[in-house]
Amino acid sequence: MAEGGAADLDIQRSDIATLLKTSLRKGDTWYLVDSRWFKQWKKYVGFDSWDKYQMGDQNVYPGPIDNSGLLKDGDAQSLKEHLIDELDYILLPTEGWNKLVSWYTLMEGQEPIARKEYLKDYLLHASFYSRCSLQGNSHDEDLKSLSAAGEALRPANNHMSELGSRFKQRD
Repeated sequence: MAEGGAADLDIQRSDIATLLKTSLRKGDTWYLVDSRWFKQWKKYVGFDSWDKYQMGDQNVYPGPIDNSGLLKDGDAQSLKEHLIDELDYILLPTEGWNKLVSWYTLMEGQEPIARKEYLKDYLLHASFYSRCSLQGNSHDEDLKSLSAAGEALRPANNHMSELGSRFKQRD
């Protein structure tokens, strides 16, 4: 077992890798994890092939999940503006978040940062302006027009690059 009674590092790596591939679905709750903490965790569990040499090394042990880099100074629950997926944070489905918290706990004084997934929020993900409407349409109109256009939800890890290429194709 790893530090703090956590699951074996191979199991942690495998479980989280599988959950990161989960597709975004309307109504699902996803959790933000600070990218700095997540990169440290990846080193510790040997997530990437080039980091296997540090796997299990206590010098790279990530400690409790620390999302302070995502929060406004002095405000334990207000997110900074203009956060970018994969640069500032990663998104984990509820099951992945629960596993990480059971293995590493959450930094004292912090609360989980959870977001419900809606189709239009998928397009506006980086800024987290929940319930904003696209082009002045209602939420239902946005869902219908995006569904009619054949939009499918993609895994959280790929959505920003896919959207960028779609916008370039429209030019």
